Amino acid sequence: MRWLILLVVILFLSNLLSAQDFAKNFNLYELGKKDMAVGYLWSSIIPGGGLFYCERFGPGLSLLGGEIAFYFLASKHYVFLVLVKLFEFYLVTEAIDDYNEDLRKRLNLAIDFKNNYQGLKLSYTF
Repeated sequence: MRWLILLVVILFLSNLLSAQDFAKNFNLYELGKKDMAVGYLWSSIIPGGGLFYCERFGPGLSLLGGEIAFYFLASKHYVFLVLVKLFEFYLVTEAIDDYNEDLRKRLNLAIDFKNNYQGLKLSYTF
C-alpha cells in the first residue's frame, strides 16, 4: 500500500513539474514571439524594416536597396511601388510566421488550432 501511495505521489509531482515547464516555456514564447502589426508598421516606415524586425537581414537589405533604387528609377509609376510594397508585406507575413514557428520548436511547444464545426479547439502538447 505504501508503494502505491508513493507511486501516486511521484506521478502527481512529475505531472506538476511538466505543467510548470510548459507554463514557463509558454511565457517565454509569449515574450519572444513577433507581432504581425509591429512587422507591418516597421515595413511601412522603413523599406525592409519588417524583415529586419524578424531578424532576416539579407532580404531586408535587398528590399531596402531595391525599393530605394526603384523609387528613383520609376518615381512616376507609383503602381509598381505599391506592388513592391504589397510583396514586402507578404514577405513580412511569411517571415513572422516562420520566426514564431521556429520559436515554438525551440521551446518544445506544440500549439494546434483545430476547427471542429463548433468553433476552434486549442490544444497544447507538453
